Amino acid sequence: MNRAEGWVPYPEAASQFRESQREAMQVQCAFWRDLQSEFRALINPIRLVATVIDDRWTFTFDGPTDRRGRNRLRVLFDDLAVRAARAAGASKQENARDAWLNLLRKEGPHFQPIEGTGQDGDCHKWSPDSPPILDLTHVNPSVSERRWVGGWIQDLVKASAEYCQIWETRAFESLGAASVKTYTTSFERNVDRLRQDFGWSFDDLASKTGLDKKLILGHVNHGRPVRPKTVSTYAQAFTKKLNRTVTVALVSQAGIKGSELVGATSSGKRKRPDRCNQ
Repeated sequence: MNRAEGWVPYPEAASQFRESQREAMQVQCAFWRDLQSEFRALINPIRLVATVIDDRWTFTFDGPTDRRGRNRLRVLFDDLAVRAARAAGASKQENARDAWLNLLRKEGPHFQPIEGTGQDGDCHKWSPDSPPILDLTHVNPSVSERRWVGGWIQDLVKASAEYCQIWETRAFESLGAASVKTYTTSFERNVDRLRQDFGWSFDDLASKTGLDKKLILGHVNHGRPVRPKTVSTYAQAFTKKLNRTVTVALVSQAGIKGSELVGATSSGKRKRPDRCNQ
């Protein structure tokens, strides 16, 4: 049966998928690291303060009254916040800047929650510098008041930079999980671990064995069948490196770590490693 164009055997497809995952996570790590640096570059004596009442965000400033500096800070922050929100998964239908602020509210340690009561329309005038909110409904029940929840983020730029670091850590952890390599046979695991223990690249292994690099990658990464003669070729290369015989059976043995092959003797038994090599 002819293979359809573009058809990829399952082991190869799985390996390609894992590699694409690793590349995507690397891009995510770099993105959040760079964005964190851009937020930190905005930190200055002028602080941008965000206040939310019933999901409605407003902005004030703290520090020097440099109007041009404040306007510039707001514009630059909005641009970075939009990029951050899109990368964090905000939809195109959402207000991206507010979506980022809501993430900071939900997960960031800088958000200070508050709740109170007030007349309709007055509650949105509250700011972190306002006097304490008092519940006066018991004094004058005729006053139309309602309960509201909100809070504020005192230094929005700093909070955003630190939250980007959290996202970078998540991406790095995902990268580590995607980088865990799985093997389908004992042979491919042993060959790859020996290669790593010796500090050989795949090009080095190809040079030592005289085998084509693509063939080696097929054996180690894609689980392709290997001929007995080829297994013997690998064993000979490892024997030469160790100055002791590594048998074909030992290379293919299940449940053995690559580093344990270093202690193999010519009889096929494992030699107790020297303490100085532990």
